[in-house]
Amino acid sequence: MPNPRQKGWAKNKKRSGGSDRPNKKVNRTSKIKSQKFSLSSYLFALTFLFLLLISLFDISKGSDFNNSRVQDIGWLIPLHYTIYVLVGICFLYYAVKVVESRFQITSIDRIVLLAAFICSTLLYVTSFKKEISPNGDNAEYLIVAKSLVEKGAAYRLDVPGEPPNTLASLGLPLMLSPLYAIWGYDFIKLKLFIVLLSVLLFPILFFLFRSFLQFPEAALLTILGYTSPYLIGTSSLLMTEAPYLFWSMLGLAFALRYILNSGFSWKLYLAVLFAFAMTYLTRAVGLGLFAAVILTLFLRISDRKQLQNGFLALRDSPYLKKFVYMLLPPLLLLTLFQIYQGAKGVSQFTVFLRLDNSEVLTSLDSAYRVISQMIFSATTFRWSNFSALDVLPPMNILWQVLFIVLLIAILASFWRKNLLGIYVLITALLICLGSGTPAEMVILRYLSVLCPVIIYLYYSGFKEITKFIAARINRPQARKLPVMIVMLLMSQILFTNFKGAPTNVALAVIGNGPNYADYYDVAKWCSKNLPEDSYIFSTKPRLFYLYSGKKGARITGSYEEYDKEFERKKLQQLRNAGATHIVIDHISAYTRLNIFPIVENHPQLFTPLYVAGISGTSSVLKIENLDDYLSN
Repeated sequence: MPNPRQKGWAKNKKRSGGSDRPNKKVNRTSKIKSQKFSLSSYLFALTFLFLLLISLFDISKGSDFNNSRVQDIGWLIPLHYTIYVLVGICFLYYAVKVVESRFQITSIDRIVLLAAFICSTLLYVTSFKKEISPNGDNAEYLIVAKSLVEKGAAYRLDVPGEPPNTLASLGLPLMLSPLYAIWGYDFIKLKLFIVLLSVLLFPILFFLFRSFLQFPEAALLTILGYTSPYLIGTSSLLMTEAPYLFWSMLGLAFALRYILNSGFSWKLYLAVLFAFAMTYLTRAVGLGLFAAVILTLFLRISDRKQLQNGFLALRDSPYLKKFVYMLLPPLLLLTLFQIYQGAKGVSQFTVFLRLDNSEVLTSLDSAYRVISQMIFSATTFRWSNFSALDVLPPMNILWQVLFIVLLIAILASFWRKNLLGIYVLITALLICLGSGTPAEMVILRYLSVLCPVIIYLYYSGFKEITKFIAARINRPQARKLPVMIVMLLMSQILFTNFKGAPTNVALAVIGNGPNYADYYDVAKWCSKNLPEDSYIFSTKPRLFYLYSGKKGARITGSYEEYDKEFERKKLQQLRNAGATHIVIDHISAYTRLNIFPIVENHPQLFTPLYVAGISGTSSVLKIENLDDYLSN
């Protein structure tokens, strides 16, 4: 990471892109005399605008903006093209300043940054999803929030007996619980809170990058990170991605200042600890933030210069006190928390010990195949949302080269004791270790919370490689060539973000579809018309509970296959569990394959009570005479 005091990184001959150095606020209000732009800047600007036009043309040919329901909203597509052009101009403004090495800050810089923020935020507004996500995980966070308000602790309110939910991630429920206490399950208001956290990422990212980069560079990376389709796509989901990004980026910003501060600051120390706690509580993989800070401090303590006078000289290291204070309290609290979880049932640590080595290796392979595509491929983003319509691009030489660039940046981070690169590596490894799935789509979703920092690492990696090549050319006219190439490469990330934005628009406009509307309609009917002690088996029992308030369990899934023996066991399972009702739906193919035949074969056991009034694709059936049938 370059020193903010230097005149321009293109001229810097040492430690460019690597070491974390404190930000000396110099020349922050200097006035710039009238200067002409070089031929290099004009060539870069023309090339950028040409590539932007090509990107807009590609977007116009994409299927998302050609969706009839999207086109029916007459103002939506023109607004998006306007946003792309305006954000592109803001990006170009800062890129030209970097090419010209003009790092003095002016009022125009701040105005352009504000314009970029406003225009980019419109992407979040137009991608707002009013419906609750069909993912069962978001239902669990809402159930835990309700439990915290009504029970004072995390319980599984959706199942009989309401056992403790010891593995629940409490960060998001803790944030949602005050809103639930006021408005209940008003999903729009709860979603708006998630949007607020997402929007606040813009100043947080700038705050983070400005710690060690010049204003134009920090602005560029903030725009690229903030317009990522992954961040926009999760901004209105009641999931942990946006809250985790909020706390982890804030934690990195505070931790970086904690590390670089010449003395020990109690305010920074407490701020880092609080960010640690919220990051970890939001997602267990937040442990990577804690581990990265500890490892960075340890590497700085054990630097060769520190050890020249022997190990006893370490007591005079400015990092030793920071290391000890940062290590001991969190480690003690984490240990106590694992003991508490274990006493209640099962702890995260015991789950970690059950890891399957083959699954971990497959997860690592999946991460290798998607981590570079996550930044540079809009097709990969669309595939992650419309897997039935798109395919994951194959791992070719381009993605391998980009992966190597990222790897070089991470290795350079360890060499220079750079917190951000260390954080990405540790967190990515934790995700692969703890995901428990080899699926690329799942790994991609988990890795998406690293997007802003990975973008920075690509910036750092491209700088290192292009400068190394330019130094071998050793010609004065090639002085600006490295920075121009880096800016063009980074602009490809911006264009990728633009190409991914229509997918978020299509998802918001299309919604979950009539099958889910029917499913929720049946749940609302059950809430008003069935006894409180009803026990309902359905395909998504946690989502069903949100609308019905009735306890339940999953009726079937991909792990089951219909045959006569399965039919007998399923009926026995329903009786043993004390099920009172089942829900037939058109959400899951396995409901049709495994449960429909049972109902058709035994109409005397299932009495229809209500068919959804929207499209008629879901219905609730009362279970009757099951004891008599199975006893015969």
